[in-house]
Amino acid sequence: MGEVIAAPPVRPVAIGSSWAAGPDRCRDAELGEDTAFATRPELAARMIAQFLDAGHRIPWVTGDEVYGGSPKLRAALEQRGTGYVACSSRSSSEASRTRPTGSTGSTCAADPVHTGPVRQAFAHEAVLVMGADDDVRAPGAAITVALCGHWEHEPPCPLAPHHTAAERSGSEVRLRVLFATDPTSEADVRSRIEEALSQGPDGVTTRWRFRSARPSPVRKDEAEHAERLIQT
Repeated sequence: MGEVIAAPPVRPVAIGSSWAAGPDRCRDAELGEDTAFATRPELAARMIAQFLDAGHRIPWVTGDEVYGGSPKLRAALEQRGTGYVACSSRSSSEASRTRPTGSTGSTCAADPVHTGPVRQAFAHEAVLVMGADDDVRAPGAAITVALCGHWEHEPPCPLAPHHTAAERSGSEVRLRVLFATDPTSEADVRSRIEEALSQGPDGVTTRWRFRSARPSPVRKDEAEHAERLIQT
């Protein structure tokens, strides 16, 4: 039998964005005021660093596309001399160009075997009727509240990193929401978007009337932006 390494407990170093935005919740949970949100790759890098700094050594680590798609995490592992095997949504040849010569890690292209859900990019369109003096950014804020709990929070969005573009044409405002999420959550995200727009705002600072909404394919000119959302 091989050697069994007993991992010491690692203190959580980050919390979800909804908690980071609520200092009262952090105080009630006896978390420090400096406790902040971190992405999963950032959290993994910190936990691995704590483990190694405690004097333990591991030959390699493995992860799915979320971790394999993080250049910062791969660079941190390479700097520590820790090998890794991690999948990437990019092709193997493209991924290999991101690794320096002598890298201790390898990146595999996405294949049918995954250790967790993989985000994909989607788009949703909507048409609203708004007054000439109404702020066209308000519907996007309502969407962010529906998806993230608040319009101001540290990235990424917990359910679906997204971007809302608004274009006015007379009284009509056309919205286009580009978002990335696990395919099993696609319907939920679209439902939340339409619910946020159909309910409307509080009616005090901005008013609008929901006219229509529909799914839309991601356009070619959105591919780069969509990839950034996927990797968030």
